Amino acid sequence: MHSEHDIQVFLALFAVMAPLGAIPLFLALTPDDPSVRRKTALKAGLITFAILLTAFFVGDLILAAFEIEMDAFRMAGGLIIASIGWKMVFGSAKTAAGTDNRNPALIPLSIPWLAGPGAMAVVIALGESDPTEFILEDIAIILIVSVLSVIILLFANPIGRFLRKEGIDVITRIFGLLLLAIAIGSILVSLANFFPGLTQ
Repeated sequence: MHSEHDIQVFLALFAVMAPLGAIPLFLALTPDDPSVRRKTALKAGLITFAILLTAFFVGDLILAAFEIEMDAFRMAGGLIIASIGWKMVFGSAKTAAGTDNRNPALIPLSIPWLAGPGAMAVVIALGESDPTEFILEDIAIILIVSVLSVIILLFANPIGRFLRKEGIDVITRIFGLLLLAIAIGSILVSLANFFPGLTQ
């Protein structure tokens, strides 16, 4: 095990996926039916894991096929994440992503929330840069974060009742600020790679 590397990967992926911030969105998009919400949470977790695992193994090949540079993809992901974060800070859960969808487990819970461009950029970078010895650990981390996301969504009802609307609004805005910070950091790194003179 490589504890320092694993902790960094876990924190980066958990922060950019922001499953706690998805609670208001999850509650808003699903009917007040425990069985429906349970199925939706499980589907969202499974779809998220599948998307991130696919991105981990073949994401760089897909980018290469379309001649998309990693920094350009990271910047695009950063802009989308920044847009979501901005709406979380100044808007509401419902406006953070589209709500006109019959399958919220896919859109917007999995895409663009849990397995959005930011999360895909993280796992693509892992698959592209990490040595072979890290592969199993990286896959385990992706699985753990996906499972944690499901658990958090499964407990959305009691968490929502405990935090109430005011508490959820506070958490939503905090995670919105975190997403904005992550997005800006990602964009700045990409700009620095495109224009090395900016860092001198």
